[in-house]
Amino acid sequence: MSAESTDLAQPSHPLHTMPVDVEHLGIRVALPILTVMGFVLTYLLVSAVFNALNPDGSLSCLALIVALFGGIIFAAVAERILKKVWGSGRALILEGNELRFQSRKASSSTSSPSPILLDRRVNLLAWRFTIKRGSAKVQKGWIMLGCQITQDDNQITVYAFVPSKEADAPRYENFIQLVLRSVLESGELPLREANKQRRLLRAEDERWMDGSELRREDFAALIDTLLKHDPNWQELPA
Repeated sequence: MSAESTDLAQPSHPLHTMPVDVEHLGIRVALPILTVMGFVLTYLLVSAVFNALNPDGSLSCLALIVALFGGIIFAAVAERILKKVWGSGRALILEGNELRFQSRKASSSTSSPSPILLDRRVNLLAWRFTIKRGSAKVQKGWIMLGCQITQDDNQITVYAFVPSKEADAPRYENFIQLVLRSVLESGELPLREANKQRRLLRAEDERWMDGSELRREDFAALIDTLLKHDPNWQELPA
């Protein structure tokens, strides 16, 4: 095979697939169940071993402690496996200058939205706020980074939760701190800043309702791509 035909067989642009909502609802529901299962199975196994070694049952408390750690480890391993084999079926695809969504649930008869062309003008909104209450998924003090990309009638809203030190990276310097709604409604902000914050709060509402969560590394790669196409990217004037 000639070198020319080999080049033709290769894709013209690298394909970067970014899974969306890796920790989807199904996984969040399954994990507590798997934790209980791990606890019960570990307790039954450890109790059987301890009873064989010491029939008087004096090690039952130790069996409970071991089972507790066993349930946690079982759930952690199960979570890692589930994230690999049970995806949400949605992904953000970056191919060359095209950015588009892909979903396994979309029927073949349904036309997919047109891709966003990054070599054309796009409108960008980027905002951030600090997580005040931690959870099993996101630690207190982490930063929510949101980005809304709009071109004509196409709009993509993505976000990620990152540690505060990671959020201080230069790639995120254009992300604007979101103010509380009470501060905006108080009238304390200058008119220009207030208009900007209203736009960001609307984008945040859309993120909350229908945003797509990306892994931290994928979100960083997306922002780097946006900066590559527009090194002087700034939030649009209010």
